[in-house]
Amino acid sequence: MGAVIRWVEPQMREPLAAAGLRDYGDFVDTSLGVIVSQSGTTRTRRIAIEAGGRRETLFLKRYRYAGPRRRWRWAVDKARVEARNFERLRSRCGLNTPDVIAYGVHRRGVRLLDAFLLTRAVEGAVGLDEWPLAPTPPGAMARLMRAVAGAVARMHAAHFYHFDLQWRNLLIRPAGDGFDVIPIDSSRGGPLRTRWGRAHGRMRDLAQLDKLARQRLTRTQRLRWLTYYLGRRRLSAADRALVREVTRYLDGKLTPEREAVSDQPRGC
Repeated sequence: MGAVIRWVEPQMREPLAAAGLRDYGDFVDTSLGVIVSQSGTTRTRRIAIEAGGRRETLFLKRYRYAGPRRRWRWAVDKARVEARNFERLRSRCGLNTPDVIAYGVHRRGVRLLDAFLLTRAVEGAVGLDEWPLAPTPPGAMARLMRAVAGAVARMHAAHFYHFDLQWRNLLIRPAGDGFDVIPIDSSRGGPLRTRWGRAHGRMRDLAQLDKLARQRLTRTQRLRWLTYYLGRRRLSAADRALVREVTRYLDGKLTPEREAVSDQPRGC
């Protein structure tokens, strides 16, 4: 198969080439911009270029698959998955997502070597983990909680599950009297068909959100957020069973050692 680039916005090819991003190798090996996050397989750079008479801020995520060759045989191309999930979140869930400019993948036979995803920055948005929760104007906290709960509820109503729904993966920006909620980093998730899969996906998403909520919100605020998500004023017996399930999941996952690792900041 070799290396393939798929352009969602082909009009960006010329300004990107002028910045030094011409072929596939340029995208995965570039040193342009600054590194804003990295993990075992990914590295994301923030890059500024001139395009159409204006300055554009872009995010270039590179996936690199090292280690035993057999591990990456027939592996899923996460760049393509994330690009597709952004489109699903828009069309099926009615949520805004970052604009995808291009994505690419490099395979040698059936072995996945690397991939990239290029998106446009969302102007005026910051991660939910960076949003100041206090002090806030009267009613702002409730509006923020309703906006986040509504976004997650729309995802789940469309049977889409994120599977990495941490606060940092929800961008927030003011929109009128409320807030716009923009999911990012959705390469692990997608639509699920089975009843068990949907129940597990829902529990995982709620648990990921509650991981930081335990530190930032009171118990009353966390329960109020759940009523917003469920769309009712009081919790039923089934709702309380869900709360217990999420709590057991988090208590099992967040051992002191794992909690210390999960709280490490991303980036350099």
